Amino acid sequence: MKKSILFSIVFSLSTCNIINAQTVDIPDPEFLDFLISKGVDLNGDSQIQLEEASTFSDPLDIRFTDIVDITGIENFDAVQIVQLVRNEMLGFADLSGMESLEMLSVLEQDLLQELVLENLENLHSIAFHNKRTINEDY
Repeated sequence: MKKSILFSIVFSLSTCNIINAQTVDIPDPEFLDFLISKGVDLNGDSQIQLEEASTFSDPLDIRFTDIVDITGIENFDAVQIVQLVRNEMLGFADLSGMESLEMLSVLEQDLLQELVLENLENLHSIAFHNKRTINEDY
């Protein structure tokens, strides 16, 4: 009887933890696969939990990918370095929630039309280079 009650309590607590875990919305499967390959998915559920994102602090070096949408990156508030290099399809990036972001490189992102960098008090270095020239934008 005691084992049955103990099992019920432990099972209930573990179920509550799973239910309370918040998943980060990452609509682009390429971006999700990228994050999983970087070791962000600590519990192996093929999703990124808010706690996993907020404690991940390795640099995010996103280069030469087919990523179209990096929605969800704003939840990586411990990351200090982000590099976006030659991701040919990326058109929008909102990094506003990345409180620890110190260094940002945006290189040869020809389709990038909007980059949101609000409330980034620790950001002290930005490298921006686009291979298109002003003359091509007439």
